[in-house]
Amino acid sequence: MPRQGYELIPDGNSSAPERSSRSRVGIIVAVGSLLVFLMQFPSLNNNGTGNASVGILSGTGSMSSKINCLIAAKRSGFVFLETDKYESWFAADSTMHLAQSGTFNGPAQMTEYVDFTKSIYFNYYDAIDGSQKYFSATEDGGCEMMNAIPNKMQVKPEYSKNGEGVCITTTVGFKLSYSAGWFGSGFTINRADLFYPEKFLPILFNDAIGGEVVADYICDTVLLGNCKEVYQANGLDNESCKAMYNDLPPVDDYGYLDDKAKGCRILHSAFAEVNKKHCPHMSFIPIKDYTGTLWCQESGGQKAEDIWTEDELSFIDQVASDNGFDPDTLSTTCDYEPVV
Repeated sequence: MPRQGYELIPDGNSSAPERSSRSRVGIIVAVGSLLVFLMQFPSLNNNGTGNASVGILSGTGSMSSKINCLIAAKRSGFVFLETDKYESWFAADSTMHLAQSGTFNGPAQMTEYVDFTKSIYFNYYDAIDGSQKYFSATEDGGCEMMNAIPNKMQVKPEYSKNGEGVCITTTVGFKLSYSAGWFGSGFTINRADLFYPEKFLPILFNDAIGGEVVADYICDTVLLGNCKEVYQANGLDNESCKAMYNDLPPVDDYGYLDDKAKGCRILHSAFAEVNKKHCPHMSFIPIKDYTGTLWCQESGGQKAEDIWTEDELSFIDQVASDNGFDPDTLSTTCDYEPVV
């Protein structure tokens, strides 16, 4: 009866025990070589994480499963800010979660929100350095990876509250739950969790972005220019629109961007200018959007602790500390550099 699977072909000079011993040695050498090869990558991709630390030996799951997850992520070339590739990286029913903003469904909606980093308010936004941590892998190809990455951003002088260019660097975390095929042949993200420090968000949306030009942009360019139905439903004119916007409260101490405050409208203005589906989110009175959902009226009240474990949040804190950031805001100011 023939044996199933592969059979080593003897060389005619070696005994079975010798061949078995050499086979084991070969496997050990191959695995060792693969580990050495993988460790040559300080990061999974060119994601501004040049000094990344890959915790391949920590967390749950077998070594082979973790290596498979690592290979899949590396081969995918995933970079969080490269939204033009989201359709190939994310599943159609994937979700993204940010405590202060809510849940975004599918790669198209995720792209809009992540692309706030490319909005009119900024002349620079990019990941500059970071640390990566693997913490879970399963035999069936399920993978989880967590990153904590300093992000540097520059608010244009005309959209800043003080009329001068503002530069801030903060610690951003993201956690991916994805599936990987054998030998890293596939990579599909099912869920992404995003973290921004709660005490950093008021710095960005209250202290950095603001002023008359922002009110003009929201009222004239976005509401009047692209959201006329919402503009009319609110009974607005040039004077009343800016008055109602300026009367809105600032972002609160936890940095919520889904309530009836300036921050939610600053965030959604970048989307509503090009996509009318976001126009109801700009309304001062409650108007449901195309999904039947109210945005920018009442916060969902979600906390980072609802999404992230204590150990994960500690890891993000540690990355901020390692980069010399303020331990309270997990951020720091930087020198503004004009962009030509």
